[in-house]
Amino acid sequence: MKGKSVLKILITVALLWLVLRQISLREAMALISHSDFSLLGLAAVFALAFISLRWWKWHLLLDGSVSSLSPGRSLASYLIGTAAGLITPGRVGELGRAAVFTGEDRIVAAGLVVFDRVIDLVTVLTFALAGLFIISPSLGAVSSLVTVVMFAAILNSRRLIALSRRLPLIGRLFERVKKIEMFLQGWSNIGLKRMLLLLAVSFASFGVSVWQFHLLAGALHPGISWPAVITSFPVSVLASAAPFTISGFGAREGAVVLMMNRYHIPGEVSTSAILLSFIFNVALPSFIGALACSGIRTDNVAVSADIRSEN
Repeated sequence: MKGKSVLKILITVALLWLVLRQISLREAMALISHSDFSLLGLAAVFALAFISLRWWKWHLLLDGSVSSLSPGRSLASYLIGTAAGLITPGRVGELGRAAVFTGEDRIVAAGLVVFDRVIDLVTVLTFALAGLFIISPSLGAVSSLVTVVMFAAILNSRRLIALSRRLPLIGRLFERVKKIEMFLQGWSNIGLKRMLLLLAVSFASFGVSVWQFHLLAGALHPGISWPAVITSFPVSVLASAAPFTISGFGAREGAVVLMMNRYHIPGEVSTSAILLSFIFNVALPSFIGALACSGIRTDNVAVSADIRSEN
């Protein structure tokens, strides 16, 4: 495990070094200090909309599958998962969203985190198709096929789970390991109408982040084109999901620099814009999530102390 962690750190450092070789940090800082702050302020509003839509999607997933659900609990759950995902490869730490729940609800919530990540992946893939076709028509064609298959699997998830139970080998596995049944329980509770709403909210939230990136890049480089944003930003988000770097660092910046170079956008602009997007949409919510996680730990310690004193 330590060896894998060291390897990921080395890959992250190497990718960041390659990116930094292509840009001037002094020029990047000058761009940010002389940027259009009215556009940066508007981008902050878009960040709030992005986070709100992401939270709403998570609340919709939980609704009807876990007990004692409230908007506050689902928001705390989302923010805690964002914080934990920040420091883990492939954002595996987002399973920490389940920490606010207890008993079987915790297992159900963990399963819904995985389902949420699948929805996110098909959303990002869809937005990234234009950029992937620019990189390579073959890559774009394969990605399109994968996207269609994932869409079909998501929309027919209830049928697929029901069908898997009928298969002898998988059916016996379900009977022996009850936690698998609970893990997938939330998936089975989502009907077609709810699924379509979840996809719509997912696409809306990512659309907000694309528009926000256009604002950020425009604040640094007035007149930036929409094609440059639409083909570059989704590919960089897709690259950041790769599990071989820490929080996507290096992969995200390298992808956006390479893609926006095609439109003659300076590396300092693309790197600064993607970093600001990360701060608005991930780093700040993660900080709040870390505070929420500390609060939960404190409450747990207090409860444990009360129990010991009563005994």
